[in-house]
Amino acid sequence: MTSSYSTSDTFTRTHAVYLASKVAADLKQMQLFYGKPSDGNIEAYIEELVILLVNKALKMVEYGFKKGDSWVVVVRYTVRSDGTSVADDRSGKVPAGANVSGASWHSFLEYSGVWSSLGESERQRIRDSLPFQRTYGNEPNFGPGGWSFDKTYSRNGTSLERGVYLT
Repeated sequence: MTSSYSTSDTFTRTHAVYLASKVAADLKQMQLFYGKPSDGNIEAYIEELVILLVNKALKMVEYGFKKGDSWVVVVRYTVRSDGTSVADDRSGKVPAGANVSGASWHSFLEYSGVWSSLGESERQRIRDSLPFQRTYGNEPNFGPGGWSFDKTYSRNGTSLERGVYLT
């Protein structure tokens, strides 16, 4: 007797929640070091992240502090859905000690090509499910400082590659 089975590599809400939990841990560490974001903001960011990941609508999201039009410290998550990254690092090790005096908390998001290919009614359906509405704007500038691409969080063919920028 022979038997067979098949598996599916579908990215589900459960997978998105797993990835978002890693981001939540990083944001809690930023809160510990710098006093922001608030617990309520973290919950909203994570809900937004899950919805956008499930709908394949996210290219990149950044969270951090800016002075004027420039980042002081920011954590960026870039989505890869090509299945090539299998690393699943532990969250944490957000840099402490950035001078955020006079800086404000900020987040910037860039939608994916999938988002652009959706019809307006589908984009509106997704927007309506989000915990808050973002406004359109420009990404803050990067002054003197540098990037450290240090973590990858992966689940079932989708990964978030983390980069940290610190002046």
